Amino acid sequence: MEKLFLPYTLSLLCKQKGFDESCMTIYNDEGILLLNQVFRSNNTISFPEVSRMLFEVNEEDIAAPTYNQIINWLIEKHNIYIFSSCIDTSKGMKYFCEIRYIQNNVFQWLTLQDKEMAKEFNQMGLAANKIFETPNEALLEGIEYALSLI
Repeated sequence: MEKLFLPYTLSLLCKQKGFDESCMTIYNDEGILLLNQVFRSNNTISFPEVSRMLFEVNEEDIAAPTYNQIINWLIEKHNIYIFSSCIDTSKGMKYFCEIRYIQNNVFQWLTLQDKEMAKEFNQMGLAANKIFETPNEALLEGIEYALSLI
């Protein structure tokens, strides 16, 4: 269940950048995810029951948004779009992250780069895309980069 939510440090950064929407769960001041008992069980619940269980986020709380929730917030509030894309390699599927946004009335499109490889690869006219093992790893780094744009 914890894999659905942004980690504590990134959730804290989201709060600092203005994220204040209701969430299904929050982190306490020690960085522990507080899952409602229903979410920790295997019980089936209806949508109205879920909507009543949303935590209203108080000023001292650290909301724990889902990946989808923060990606939608970045789109709606800041016109920043994050995509996790895949590539088939000889070692199986790998992932990279693309970010699109408008800056100074100019559409920007970037792929997160591997800093160690970028200098050498860019001199050869090649992209040095940073490769991740899972889509969530790519999204985490993409969300962190997107928050730095705000």
